[in-house]
Amino acid sequence: MLDGMLPMVPAEFMALALMILQPQRLILVATVFAISAAISAGLLATLVGSLAHATSLLGWLESERQGPGWAQAVAWIQSWGAPALGLAAIFPDSPRTLIAVAELAGLEPIRITIFVLVGKALLYGMLALAVRYMPSRWPRRGSAFWLRLRLVQRPMQRFIALRRWVNQRAGKDSID
Repeated sequence: MLDGMLPMVPAEFMALALMILQPQRLILVATVFAISAAISAGLLATLVGSLAHATSLLGWLESERQGPGWAQAVAWIQSWGAPALGLAAIFPDSPRTLIAVAELAGLEPIRITIFVLVGKALLYGMLALAVRYMPSRWPRRGSAFWLRLRLVQRPMQRFIALRRWVNQRAGKDSID
């Protein structure tokens, strides 16, 4: 929903691009993207809950799936579902299935929203820290073996050069 900008471009990629291109707004970009992911999770949970109550899906799940496995899964989700959502939200892919199952198991949409907000804030915060400190903290060319690998070295040099170029442009624009 709101955690993907274009149909196939995840929001994390767009946030990373914005953080690189506008380094002075790292915190704003991280905050806005985390809040939009949390709102998306809350809307999805509310929608699933509304559809489940309107179509009596919960009654079908209770009557048809009332085995020991389903009852155990519901009990597990009700006790550990919210922290699991926060943990799943740290990863770049959105935990849509986990959000829907947590809502069907009885978690409140506000708890789902809060835990997704915490997880996405951690993810975007780590991205912001990487963009802010990675170019200045990397060891110089000859000191790290893995940086000499061709697959890693070339993209890193491009990233560092792009970051320097953006910083120079930002300095020129503020002077003009």
